Amino acid sequence: MTSTAPEFDDDHTDASLRVALEQFHADLRARAAVDASDYRTYATIYDTAEAFTALDCGPAITATKRAETFQWHLRSVAGEFACDSQFTDNALMNRARNAHNLFTKFPYWHDALAEASVQAGHVAAMLRYHSPVPAQLYDTYGNGVLRYAKAHTVPQTETYAKKLAAKLASEEFEEAHKQAFEQRRVIVNHDDFGMAYLTAFIPSVIAAAIDERLSRDAEAMIDAAKQEGKDRRDEPEFEADLRTRDQHRADALSDTLLTATAQTILEGPAEGAARVKATVSIVTPVLALRDPKFAEDFAQAGGPDTSAGVAMLNGIQPMSADEARQWAADGELERILTHPITGHVITADTYAPTASLRRYLRALDVVCRFPGCRRPAHRSELDHTVAWQDGGKTHPGNLGHLCRAHHTQKHVQPWQVLNLGGGELAWTTPVGRTMHVSPEPPGPRFVEVHDPPPF
Repeated sequence: MTSTAPEFDDDHTDASLRVALEQFHADLRARAAVDASDYRTYATIYDTAEAFTALDCGPAITATKRAETFQWHLRSVAGEFACDSQFTDNALMNRARNAHNLFTKFPYWHDALAEASVQAGHVAAMLRYHSPVPAQLYDTYGNGVLRYAKAHTVPQTETYAKKLAAKLASEEFEEAHKQAFEQRRVIVNHDDFGMAYLTAFIPSVIAAAIDERLSRDAEAMIDAAKQEGKDRRDEPEFEADLRTRDQHRADALSDTLLTATAQTILEGPAEGAARVKATVSIVTPVLALRDPKFAEDFAQAGGPDTSAGVAMLNGIQPMSADEARQWAADGELERILTHPITGHVITADTYAPTASLRRYLRALDVVCRFPGCRRPAHRSELDHTVAWQDGGKTHPGNLGHLCRAHHTQKHVQPWQVLNLGGGELAWTTPVGRTMHVSPEPPGPRFVEVHDPPPF
């Protein structure tokens, strides 16, 4: 059997490609125009916050107080745009600052974007590296990167901008490094299926050394596993170590962080103390504590409308049941009781003494109660909806968690909030719109079934 390749009309194919290419470039121009328009919108957010700040701050106010007031206004205005969109106020605040830098320092870049001479990624690359450049050299930097960007890709432009900024700010580089060094930090971003990304912002030389150390440890463990496989391959119960190099590196990092002790701790007052102690929350329907048969059925079936068998880390991030049991063995165990119908928290207790009201509200709220905010409750502050000095009570119906930024905004900006009880808050934006925020039940929830299936 022979097969024949399909025949194509060269003229037709060329025409189709030309049409597609024309459409491609038309889309690039349209997308660039939209991005340019977005920058104007973000600049308006910044300019509006500045205008409000000017109204609030007289000539005698300190620079620090003016900066704080501007920050409050910027968050308030950004929140107005964010509360009914898929953006957070923090994301819009960052975009507003970038837009302000673009229009005040490199306005000709906006013109180039509007004309589709460059794309939004080129603009972002230029802005990302301009900070250490002295103000008197902004034009040299901006025009130099723009000339390069018009004929190169975004990654190429990013590399060029980084090099040009370092060249123009060679004296400022050391100071910039010192400032960046002060921002070193470790970030945890939880992902799906009980996994997370651990990111460290540290000096490059240290990161390179850590990378080399992890690679050496991984190679050593691989070699050891191979040797063990040769020595024990005849043992019937032997299981070979089949971890990949990347898995060995990840495990080596985890083992090192969890078992090694920093020198400052080793020589300090915490010498000999346990390095890790976990608190595992187990969410349980209240009826399961009274009816063993109910508890057994719940454990097997999970009940309707629930994620059966999933332990929750701080009420937000799922973790496997096996992991929860392992951590609970050496940690503290707390029990959270939920309503069997609604799934909402009734109360909480723990074997270790704690402030029951705070624990109750932490389990109820889970996160900051401002629309769209996901900062965990345990990293937020308890707020009296009606202020204490105005007669507000320290009661669950008048309390809710707000992260520091939104707690401040609630008190100093024209956002209003009404506590409707049960954790439901009604927020009123500065332009008069109302946004309702309700807590997600942390536990299983039983729903009414009108037509149950026949047995």
